[in-house]
Amino acid sequence: MGSQYCQPSDLSTYAINANALVNITTPELVAACVAASEKADSYMRGRYALPLVSWGTDVTMHTAWMATFFVMSARGINPSAGADVWIKDRYDEAVAWFEGIERQRVHPDVTPQVAQPGDPIHDLPQVFTDPQRGWGSSPNGGTPRV
Repeated sequence: MGSQYCQPSDLSTYAINANALVNITTPELVAACVAASEKADSYMRGRYALPLVSWGTDVTMHTAWMATFFVMSARGINPSAGADVWIKDRYDEAVAWFEGIERQRVHPDVTPQVAQPGDPIHDLPQVFTDPQRGWGSSPNGGTPRV
């Protein structure tokens, strides 16, 4: 596993009223935070060398939104009624935000574990091709032969 981007206390700071979490155990909250962090890593893995050393509040907040959805879904919510609709909307927004990171449209303030320059997996751009097919160098100069 990579880093854990949010803690149980972040759920009430960024995602939901603390009173809604009263009957949920600490192990359940931790499990939701771990699951949300792993889901976040699944998007960031293709762009950054993991685990991240540091990250901004935006990563913590969006991960907390996902964790809140996980924990409240386990408890039971109705995404089409009352305030529960906000839990699902924030989850969807968080997933879209992490997809934006993966597609390089969103640029969070993060520090990867390994410096990227020279990293053969994460250093961009990279070009991969198949072997040449039928073309070779001509011993007579620059004219290719087939």
